[in-house]
Amino acid sequence: MTDVEREGNTLPAEQKVMSRMTIEDAKKVFEKFGTSLLPDLEAMVTLFRENRIDAPLSNNNYLHALSMTDFMMANTSSSFLMVTGGDGDGFLGCLQDQFDSMLKRIQKANATAKIIILGSQSTGTDILVPMERKYPEALNVIRLHAKGSVMPHFIVCDDDMVRDEEIHETLNKDQDANLIKAKVYFRNKPVAKVFIQRFEMIWNILSEK
Repeated sequence: MTDVEREGNTLPAEQKVMSRMTIEDAKKVFEKFGTSLLPDLEAMVTLFRENRIDAPLSNNNYLHALSMTDFMMANTSSSFLMVTGGDGDGFLGCLQDQFDSMLKRIQKANATAKIIILGSQSTGTDILVPMERKYPEALNVIRLHAKGSVMPHFIVCDDDMVRDEEIHETLNKDQDANLIKAKVYFRNKPVAKVFIQRFEMIWNILSEK
């Protein structure tokens, strides 16, 4: 049996061993298959949230990052906080439909989504520019145009979900998808509170510049 054949079924070539997948490959796989590639993940997310399980799930590659963030957004109704690198626009571009749906709910709740992009060199063509125009009251973005900015990236959704990413080098599309590692908490209010406070401290400092 080859690495893409299981139980007599031939799997799409895109589902080959993760160690050979680049970030660009991961984006293409997610664009084609979405979260259907990880059916067990949705069940685990539901289990964790319904039973208030506060332990984290491991995010071991870029495809996991897209899938887990998609599920986080799907369960978000009132707050979205994100610190990401200059490649963050491309990451959110892969999640455009879910991101848009989430922003609609946040706007309906008269709340806000806040995003800090470190080392951004936006050309004005990324997903955030039209989203800022579409949701001027619900989406606020700070772009820090600084080379060599090193800061842990993380996401906080509502008051109980956190994606805490390990520090990594600046990414490009040809790098190994396995460079992306994180812990994802789908129901942990104490951890979320710590990251909310951290985000607000960073946001307030940058807002004063």
